[in-house]
Amino acid sequence: MQVPLIKLLIYNYLIMSHNITSKNEITAIKVHQWLPIWDEIAFDEKEGRQKPEPYFYMFSISAVLLKRLTGIDRRRAVVNASRKQKEKGIQRKLQESRSAEISRYVKRGFPWSSLPDSYQQKSEYQKLQKPGWLPSAIVINILSKDDERTNKKVADIDLVTVSQIDKEIAKIQLPQNLTSSWKPKDEYPLEVIDGQHRLWAFESSENNMEEYQLPVIAFNGLDTSWRAYLFWTINIQPKKINPSLAFDLYPLLRTEDWLEETKRHTIYKNTRAQEIVEFLWSHQESPWLDRINMLAETKMGGTVTQSAWIASLGTSFLTRSNIVGGLFAEPVGHPKQLLPWNRSQQIAFIIYAGNMLAEAIKKTNSEWAKKIRSAGTANLHSNYDVAFTSPKSLLNTDQGIRGFLYIINDLNAFYASELKLHEWVDQSLTEPSYESVNQHLKEIAKLDVADYLKIIGILLSSFDWRTADAVEKNVDARDDDTKRKKSAYRGSGGYKLIRQDLLEHLKSQDCTQMTLNIAWAAENIFKKISS
Repeated sequence: MQVPLIKLLIYNYLIMSHNITSKNEITAIKVHQWLPIWDEIAFDEKEGRQKPEPYFYMFSISAVLLKRLTGIDRRRAVVNASRKQKEKGIQRKLQESRSAEISRYVKRGFPWSSLPDSYQQKSEYQKLQKPGWLPSAIVINILSKDDERTNKKVADIDLVTVSQIDKEIAKIQLPQNLTSSWKPKDEYPLEVIDGQHRLWAFESSENNMEEYQLPVIAFNGLDTSWRAYLFWTINIQPKKINPSLAFDLYPLLRTEDWLEETKRHTIYKNTRAQEIVEFLWSHQESPWLDRINMLAETKMGGTVTQSAWIASLGTSFLTRSNIVGGLFAEPVGHPKQLLPWNRSQQIAFIIYAGNMLAEAIKKTNSEWAKKIRSAGTANLHSNYDVAFTSPKSLLNTDQGIRGFLYIINDLNAFYASELKLHEWVDQSLTEPSYESVNQHLKEIAKLDVADYLKIIGILLSSFDWRTADAVEKNVDARDDDTKRKKSAYRGSGGYKLIRQDLLEHLKSQDCTQMTLNIAWAAENIFKKISS
């Protein structure tokens, strides 16, 4: 590294002495990082993995100027339903409090920056001031004229271009019209991959901050998937950050195939599923409150274990499949886009769907429900109908829960665009809480999907949810056939069978009260899983 650095210093001296530079030009070191074996990687432009340049660039720049030139493809970008599949965004969220803390640190250092405002004004604490160094590099991507973000491209006048001087030096050309009041005509020419909180600490900096420089590592025209990959390798893999939090911050990672082949993705799915299950078991508004066997205790009887719930969520909402993908893990809709939902939203969605089914079963006069009620079976939760809570109901078995989750996932993934699921966005970064889930439950009730879930609940309430044990034998041939069919749910193929039977049931229902034809959707999904 010493030779390029010496060469850079000499080059800068020559530029200065010949007066051929300006504030709009930056000299950068080219860092060559490419091994011949990397040429064997499966580069695919359609998947956002176009072959990148074999080097990146290192330089320093005024933090205020860099902030002025840089944008973030924020999470709200996924709301635009007209975007194409190739336009997946970075979709990260900014914690303003964190940037504000960094800004205080830059001015006075640590530990002064962590003191309450009242203490910062006291003279006895002034000795705690230190230099606020930020030696770690900001990682950015320079957008080319063809790159598109949220349906916008960088205007020609705003482009940042790279000129190759020789093997080790390059020149970064900034927009010529760059002033203190500069704003891009359309898209920003730079986008941050790592370091957004440090960079946004200079968003409202005083004039005396103009000379504060930041080290930068810049990639040129980097494709979408490589930006996601860089985020992972910089922030997650080395630091062992909670994978569940990482997927919440950076939803694009949920669809990366290189993660699907590793244990990381399994850990993410299981962590996310376990967190959902815990809220389903403990939240006061959940129809499964205190009705999930969290420790697999035999005395619980009739309730589904936590591990079974986790497995069912992993194969429905959190699956990646070529048949019907998981609503929380796959791009859905037309065009396909990943839902930007955080953990609280995901939890609230399942609770709301469960409540719609529980409410519908309470009102149903279907024969199966009448027979469970008349059997005098124990009610595991007095707030709900015995047909919903009884051990004689499939909804309190592993197979029944998975069947229910399959249907809710499948039908909502099928009509995701029509239901405007992508428009339900929450920018907060808080951990899931009872309060946040409550808030999202109130929000769902006002969305288009609320009526859709209600109709699904009504249609499912007429399905015969009795277990094989609840069906009387030798009463008539129909009951015998029903008993044999329900006994088949217990076998290894029971999960697929109940999914198919639920879809068959929905196909036969009158759905004329819905703008979205559930019977037609069920028929299409049935064909997919049966082929």
